[in-house]
Amino acid sequence: VFDVTNFGSQTPGPYAAPVYENAAWTKGNLGTVFGVTLDDQGNIYVAHAGIYQSDTTGSLGGPGAIYKLDSATGAASVFCTLPNVETCGPSQSCAPGLGNLTYSCAHDCIYCSDFEDGRIYRIAMNGTVLEAYNFDAQAIQTPIPLPSDPPGAVAYRKLTWAVAVFGDRLYFSVVREDSLLQSATQANEIWSIPLNPGNGAFAGAVPTLEVTMPVYEGIYSSPVADIAFDGDCCMYLAERTM
Repeated sequence: VFDVTNFGSQTPGPYAAPVYENAAWTKGNLGTVFGVTLDDQGNIYVAHAGIYQSDTTGSLGGPGAIYKLDSATGAASVFCTLPNVETCGPSQSCAPGLGNLTYSCAHDCIYCSDFEDGRIYRIAMNGTVLEAYNFDAQAIQTPIPLPSDPPGAVAYRKLTWAVAVFGDRLYFSVVREDSLLQSATQANEIWSIPLNPGNGAFAGAVPTLEVTMPVYEGIYSSPVADIAFDGDCCMYLAERTM
């Protein structure tokens, strides 16, 4: 973890940010991770990912795990595990993994996308998985694996990745294409659904299209892997080549 609190007061040039690391934060324990968020107590949450050339699952939680890194001690523990099927083994994970996750301070819960079934999960801060939103079906569902869902990542057009909350809406990216799987008719998109102002529950299943991503050199767009908002309601989108 790099502490960039004082970044704004630094003179131009290399910035030697203070660094903290914990002996428990290893690939063996946590596996490969991608998504990261922090709660209002400073605890860090990281999600198992299957998007690298060499993916592994952690011995602490296995495929589909979200880990909590304690703000006081740095200790790593399993926060919860979302549906994911391991089709290879711990030395080389073939599980789809999770997409990204975000903590909503206003609603005091975490949202996380899952590549295994394409759904976005709402999770209580005690680790209880509360409900799931299925973009493809436009349905709010119970947080159990879909009986008809086969092992492996869902197809593009059903795959959600980046998640972020602004006001009482959840914004998320939908993957339609990448550089190798290009679509002649569709680009990657940002959609949103309403949330309950009190507890952050999904308040509507019909999504609103917010942004259609511009294509690169007139050919294709890359999947949006992260979304952030600033205090002026500006949305920032980070694409990732695949």
